[in-house]
Amino acid sequence: IAGAFTSRPATRSSSLSTPLKRTTTVRHLSSSSASNDASSGDAANELFASAGWPTIKKDLDECPVFTVANKKGQPLQYSVGGSAMPFFFVDLDAAQEELLKAQADSTISEMDGMDGIDIIPFPLGDAFMMMETGKGVIVPSKQAIEDAGAPKDASPIGQQVPLFACMTITQEGRDGKPLLPLFFVKQEVQDAIDEALAFDGDDGQDEFAITCISLQKAVELLATNQQTAFNFLPPQKSLQHIKEYLEG
Repeated sequence: IAGAFTSRPATRSSSLSTPLKRTTTVRHLSSSSASNDASSGDAANELFASAGWPTIKKDLDECPVFTVANKKGQPLQYSVGGSAMPFFFVDLDAAQEELLKAQADSTISEMDGMDGIDIIPFPLGDAFMMMETGKGVIVPSKQAIEDAGAPKDASPIGQQVPLFACMTITQEGRDGKPLLPLFFVKQEVQDAIDEALAFDGDDGQDEFAITCISLQKAVELLATNQQTAFNFLPPQKSLQHIKEYLEG
């Protein structure tokens, strides 16, 4: 996803016009013109109407993202291009930081219905559908976009979600066919490489290169190429949080 990143940060304001709303200005990479918006919308509708989408969505939904919401599950809304929509954070730590900001903002914390504000998990497949139809924003990890080549000062808001893989490492799917694992955290694919090298020896180290692909591109490949098979692997920290969330 070279060239997909920008170093221009999003601007944030604490002014609120409706309950559960925080305003911020987001620069979208794919919304430079109305015609681009229309074509993107048509492509999204075509994808979601395709025969393969239910399976893709099911796989994506196994990966949690996180949003700040009240105890009724109503997400905090942000103003993006004149429309109010929720943000879904891939990075659990970023979601927790956003929660602390909301709790410290008296204009939010003192509003009706804001008691019990917390971060809640949300299925990635649903978040992806909202993003592609202009009803939500998925915010990738800042570390992930830097690992994918973004400048150090780049804001993750409005960026594509990078995924990391090693073409040499595969997993066996339910049908016995090989799957290419796609990691949201670069270090976790490196851990998988280190484990493989420890098992096979260091002689083939040059074969274990890490590649990067955007979430949007991965979904596109699954929808258009029947030979493509991925396994989306959420961050281990997210899975641990979900486990504790369910146990609590």
